[in-house]
Amino acid sequence: MSSPLSVFTFLVALLVFHPMSAQFRIAYDSALPQAAFAADEIEAALADRSEPSFAVRLEIDRGLGDQAYKLAEGETGWIVSGGDARGVMYGGLELAEQIRVIPDPVSYTH
Repeated sequence: MSSPLSVFTFLVALLVFHPMSAQFRIAYDSALPQAAFAADEIEAALADRSEPSFAVRLEIDRGLGDQAYKLAEGETGWIVSGGDARGVMYGGLELAEQIRVIPDPVSYTH
């Protein structure tokens, strides 16, 4: 039978040597290969950071022009809107790049 102290030591060792990974969610239309590509890039960028949580939604906003995109920080995370599928991809790639190179991504329209 294990003593409570050895169980505690084992759990502490797990936390030290196997830190919990960051929690992030990326929502997108899986029928859009451009959105899937952007989601993969965002996920890869987040893997290198220790964000406690990060949510991203990739969506089409027909009010934007073709290939245009908008990055906006919402209440529950980031919203990447594109005028078409390419715009979603370009916006997602921009967010992934911002995640990689600056501490806090910024909102803007391109």
